[in-house]
Amino acid sequence: MRIDKKTVDKIAGMPDDRLWKMILSLGASKGIDLSSIKISSVEMDKIRTAMTQMTDEDIVRAMEIIDACKNQ
Repeated sequence: MRIDKKTVDKIAGMPDDRLWKMILSLGASKGIDLSSIKISSVEMDKIRTAMTQMTDEDIVRAMEIIDACKNQ
């Protein structure tokens, strides 16, 4: 899946439950299990805010970090 600014903004606009499922799915696709993590609506708002402020360069770097974590 190619993730760019337009995609991130679209995902950030999802309701909390769908956004969290998308985050879980993206993590799982990279071999990262986030299913044991529980987050509050306040934390979800912070995630959403961070997502909407990301640049394309931030997204590329985030994907590099996720790929590096997968290999550990």
